[in-house]
Amino acid sequence: MRTNSKIINFEVFSKENDSLENTTKKKLKNSILEASKQGYTSILGLMLVDGFLYKNNNTWNQLYNDILDYANSLQIEVKIVTGQSYNNKVKCTKIPFNFNLHTVYNSYKDTTVCNYSNTNKFLFLGGVPDRPNRIGLLYELYKRNLLQYAEWSFFTPWTLEQKTNSLQYFSSTKDYYDFIKFAERKIDNVYEESKTYGTEKNPVATEWTNNSSWIDPAVYANTGLSIISEGHPGDNNNNSKFLTEKTYRVFVQGHPFLFAGNVQMFEYIKDLGFKTFENYLPYPEYATVKDESKRLKLLVDNLEYILHNRVNFSKDVEYNKIHFFNLAKENARILKTLNASSAELNHYFNKTGFGHLL
Repeated sequence: MRTNSKIINFEVFSKENDSLENTTKKKLKNSILEASKQGYTSILGLMLVDGFLYKNNNTWNQLYNDILDYANSLQIEVKIVTGQSYNNKVKCTKIPFNFNLHTVYNSYKDTTVCNYSNTNKFLFLGGVPDRPNRIGLLYELYKRNLLQYAEWSFFTPWTLEQKTNSLQYFSSTKDYYDFIKFAERKIDNVYEESKTYGTEKNPVATEWTNNSSWIDPAVYANTGLSIISEGHPGDNNNNSKFLTEKTYRVFVQGHPFLFAGNVQMFEYIKDLGFKTFENYLPYPEYATVKDESKRLKLLVDNLEYILHNRVNFSKDVEYNKIHFFNLAKENARILKTLNASSAELNHYFNKTGFGHLL
């Protein structure tokens, strides 16, 4: 019998010709059976990309419990290493591992990162456009004439649903098209690849997924503040005990930030021990106001104050950078506790993105 654990990726992204649930069950049971034939009695199941992200995940809880029952029938113990939230009813040991922080660390650990620069320019990196904290917020900045101080990226809506959702923020179709023509902008060609991720039936590895955390440090060096458009502010199905590279990257790159996400995600940043800068602002409550439109309006009011008053955030910025690398050390400690071969650990964890998991 093998004395170490076999690592199996428990997240399946390909639907093939069946439902995602059935494809997942078939693939994982086959992988577990193969591990049993190879003499393994324990498995580390990886759920690093999405983890147990959603509250209403009874279907997935049952799916993975069925898979665990199958492993138990083969006398194999399973532990799941989850990169995002682990509040669920899956009946096995869960090992929390901050995968998004880890990929940011992997991307920048050998790179000279930025020191804080107190300029009156800010950075706003977009993503899926049709959200209140994406096109809605960018349009508000445009109307307030604040984009003159900005570097930003914005993807033009590429589906009919995105266009329909985006139109709600404009008084006329003409205003929408005028803004789209003005606002479309990219930071680099690699980040441009991110816009269609998740819209394909079978996501595939790209240059972006293989280094999903990377933005050239020069982009941060030329700006002094980030607006973080994290997740979907109105998504109540999200358990919010997670952050993406959009947030972790600012800690490494020496940026203070204004947070454009839901209240629970903002509170989670504080739970992790990071400074969140609200005490420097005229509207310190901005990120915890429940009403989404009011929350984003107060964010813009705070931004305008910062741009015109050149607030010095250097002390808290430096604290966040040190704290980030301390959390990265905790991730490294967790990796050392995983009883798997060094070759498998290197393959699954010492990467700069998640393309190898697709």
